[in-house]
Amino acid sequence: MATPAQKRLIWAAFFGAPVLCLLIGLAMFVGTIQFLGRSERVQAEVVEVEVQRLGQGKRVTELQSGSNNISVANTQDELVFEETFRAILQFDLDGQTHQAPTHIQSKTYNYDIGRVMRVRVDPADPSEVRIAGLWSLWGFPVLLTLIGGGLLAVVVAGRKQLAEKLEKM
Repeated sequence: MATPAQKRLIWAAFFGAPVLCLLIGLAMFVGTIQFLGRSERVQAEVVEVEVQRLGQGKRVTELQSGSNNISVANTQDELVFEETFRAILQFDLDGQTHQAPTHIQSKTYNYDIGRVMRVRVDPADPSEVRIAGLWSLWGFPVLLTLIGGGLLAVVVAGRKQLAEKLEKM
């Protein structure tokens, strides 16, 4: 038999997780809207690619530049389990040239040196750079909001069945 405290904890978990996911998604929406309001769209060129490798508790960070050649000093006992790429971009803003990394890393895409892309940059903080793409700006806010909203709808729709099951406990 579940105690009233255990039942409250179960209810909190069933409602709390979707609500938390929904709130994080909505907060990300607001953050993206605020960023878009203060940022400018500029052309940027990939000048370097930061490569991070994780393996056996070792973290190796290196930079690629112009030649696209990577020299990696892996020892025999080091296995690389995960590799992520992040573009270092160069762009002009207010007559000055800046370099900054993108706000996201990718496990699957190694950016080509010299590639030109549109980005959004905060003029007050040129280190805050986001790729001006639909997925990179809106992907996670939409995903978290949909997951949180969907899970919350399922929990609300099934609250009667959940209450019955908890009464039997």
